[in-house]
Amino acid sequence: MTAQASPTGDTGGWRQVWRLVDAHKLRLGLLAVVSFAGATLEAGFLVILTGTVVAMAADRVSLDPVMGVTIPVGVALGIAMAAVVVRLVLGLGGARLSASLVVAVTLAERRRLSEGFLRARWAVQQSEPAGRLQELMGNFVSRAASTTSAVTQGIVALLSLLAFLATGVAIDAVLTGGVIIALVVLGTVLAPL
Repeated sequence: MTAQASPTGDTGGWRQVWRLVDAHKLRLGLLAVVSFAGATLEAGFLVILTGTVVAMAADRVSLDPVMGVTIPVGVALGIAMAAVVVRLVLGLGGARLSASLVVAVTLAERRRLSEGFLRARWAVQQSEPAGRLQELMGNFVSRAASTTSAVTQGIVALLSLLAFLATGVAIDAVLTGGVIIALVVLGTVLAPL
């Protein structure tokens, strides 16, 4: 079955985006895992740091119980520092994965374009305007790289949001639910603007 164009001329833009990154599923999956783990550590760091500051301001030696666990202030600071270091390492790993994915897509598209041009008949090559291959190698490949970068940024942002929501639900489900409802209402009211 062939894809049919919609009345607006869209032939499946998402299909084309997926074609760009389809050969790199493992890298995308690893980026997703690294992003989610990093965001979860960041959310945990914020919870521990907030609890530590509240405990120190109240002149207590331990944090209020978080999910049934009481942690001494010194241990909490050590955990927070470890979380920051691991988060930094995961962030650097995620940036490297994202950049290597963009490079791989750029190389694949350049190879595909150059092989297509060089394998075309001489008459077809001659019928193209001067500099057409160079223009395609620059502009088209740049757009493919930008699209790939946007996809990776979208994955990182979505998984970060999910990690923060999961942490919020684990800490206080009712309050997190209230915030989500308020955001949906606010988004619905402000959408027309």
